[in-house]
Amino acid sequence: MPEVVVKVPKELENEVVELSKEIDFSKVIRRALERALEEEVKEELLLELAERIASKSKLTEVEADELAEELKERAARRLGLL
Repeated sequence: MPEVVVKVPKELENEVVELSKEIDFSKVIRRALERALEEEVKEELLLELAERIASKSKLTEVEADELAEELKERAARRLGLL
């Protein structure tokens, strides 16, 4: 397995050294990397799907922008951001 080097800011160095006695940072970072890559793949697939749908759409660009704004607002309300 290839190795990845992670640089830690000086102000966190002591904390990381202390925590490394209890936490397997290699495992934590590996899991975080796996999740990030999964999210990247999901995002790419969603963008590809959106492009396919948009290519068949009969909406004007203005209508599509209005719909996008409405969907963003609904999502923000659902997440408690508004």
